[in-house]
Amino acid sequence: MELVRFRALSLDKLASGTIDTGTGYTYTVSMNVTLSIGKRTVERARTLAQSRGTTLNQMVRDFLDEITSKSSPAALVEELNQLWSQEDANSGGRDWKRADLYDRPILR
Repeated sequence: MELVRFRALSLDKLASGTIDTGTGYTYTVSMNVTLSIGKRTVERARTLAQSRGTTLNQMVRDFLDEITSKSSPAALVEELNQLWSQEDANSGGRDWKRADLYDRPILR
C-alpha cells in the first residue's frame, strides 16, 4: 500500500515564520477519506466482507487500488493489437458495409 509521507516540523519554527528543513522526522500515515454511502448499502457490503473474511475498509482499499492501477491507454491498445494479431478471424472475403450490418432479420 502506498502511503502519504510528511515531515514533522517544530512548532516554534512554524510560529516564528521560519521552517527548519535541516531537522525533522518522516512519518508514514494512511489517509482517511470520508464517503457518503447509504446505510443499507454499508450493511450489505459489511455482510459481503465478512463472508469473504475481510473488512469493508479492506474491500474499499482493494477496489480503489484495482481501478487506479490499470494499464495506461497506450498499453491497453498494444495489448489489443497483440490479441488481434493472434486471432484467426475470417470474414470469408466479405466486405462489410454499414447497411449490411443493420439489415438483418434480428434488427427488423
